[in-house]
Amino acid sequence: MSFLFLSLTLWAAVLPLPASIRRQLRWKVTSITPLLIRQTVLRSGFRLTRDGPYWNGTWGKHIKCFTFAEIKSFQKVNHFPGSFHLGRKDKLWQNVVRLGRIRGERSRPSLPDTFLLPQELPLLRDAWLNEEDHCWIIKPPASARGAGVHVVHRWDQIPKKQPLVVQR
Repeated sequence: MSFLFLSLTLWAAVLPLPASIRRQLRWKVTSITPLLIRQTVLRSGFRLTRDGPYWNGTWGKHIKCFTFAEIKSFQKVNHFPGSFHLGRKDKLWQNVVRLGRIRGERSRPSLPDTFLLPQELPLLRDAWLNEEDHCWIIKPPASARGAGVHVVHRWDQIPKKQPLVVQR
């Protein structure tokens, strides 16, 4: 069964699903399920649950391989085992660099110049000094939904000692 999530906007008309379908819709909530997700699935006809093996979807932390093996074909999750390195900006960049070393720079995807602070601060400083127009983006390595993302134009706007991803 595939799902259609309905608009959360208050003025949108939402037609109720048939009771035979609504009875089957369960969304497993976790301690990190965002309020927006809860509201959207409730408005789409799901009931929220915390326990039990009978749920259709969940929004949670990365799951372990042995837990993933227990997921049924009708269940949907937002993280997969081994996807940790895709979701963190620093780990993604480290893997892109590694791909370039293994397969050659030409096979590396086209991405903006990226520096991982604090360990690559000297490299960032060199790049900064060689650039006239300073417009850089700084972001935490493991945040989501735009939290902590800033555009900087001056060197003194960049925290030098905390873990950050800096991109041109």
